[in-house]
Amino acid sequence: FDGVIEDSESFRSFLYDNAALQLCNFTIKNGRFGMMPALPYDSNYEISLRPIAVEQIFTAGNIITDTLQVQYIDAAQRSNFRALVSWRVTVENDLPTQASALVDWADIPEGSRATTQQAFDLTDFCTNRAQALKTARFLLSVRRRVSHTVTFKTVPDALGIQPGSYIRVITAATTYSAANNGAITDAGTLVSINTIANGTYNAMVYNPADSSVLERSITISGNAVTDSSLYGTLFTLLSETVSRGVYQVEQLTLDEDGLVNVSAVEVPVDSSGVSIVAKDVLTESNFR
Repeated sequence: FDGVIEDSESFRSFLYDNAALQLCNFTIKNGRFGMMPALPYDSNYEISLRPIAVEQIFTAGNIITDTLQVQYIDAAQRSNFRALVSWRVTVENDLPTQASALVDWADIPEGSRATTQQAFDLTDFCTNRAQALKTARFLLSVRRRVSHTVTFKTVPDALGIQPGSYIRVITAATTYSAANNGAITDAGTLVSINTIANGTYNAMVYNPADSSVLERSITISGNAVTDSSLYGTLFTLLSETVSRGVYQVEQLTLDEDGLVNVSAVEVPVDSSGVSIVAKDVLTESNFR
């Protein structure tokens, strides 16, 4: 940051407005405003392309029931744009001049390039072309890669994280498919849209006789079941999807009931656990 701050302004607003332009996230720690690197870094304080080391794992065992919320970023806020970034060029014994660069993704075909253009004026503090282009790549990558944030409550016991920490959130979701629905006749045969392969499945079973809905195991063989207690019922097969996302903690707050509210943003990683945004920032060939 090579610049002069002439006018008095809110410190919180100043950090919030400038954090992303410094490849950082705005944080609040113990009531103090600050910034933390938005990308993983090594012992030399350089952007790291090593697998991210998470500091804590959260599952159904330490997430308070019914408190996990996923907030997806609006599609309009994730559409591609071109970044017009400007910086200051200083020459010894001369007045400074301004330089600009228009940065876009290299994998977008020429005829399909976004017409939306956003300007990022770094002339107040940036005098380095490489820094300006790295900032543009970071902003473009975050726009494309980051899709959602999560919030949840947990107990404060053995909570070893702070704003800026990397965590892993493991959740299981049951997806619904109309093709997995069906009925079991009084003779035990299955009536469904698709033929269901032989095997044992977890299913939700509705019994019209007593209006009960139970989750239980169904064994299917030859498009029929042998368990007579399932005759005359309706069922839907359950398909469970497990998510193991990596997130960076943005904010921790203590609730009135003594629980800790955790707010974190998605950190997209590849199959090796390396930050995809960090790879984009360091790979100039991904952009033009």
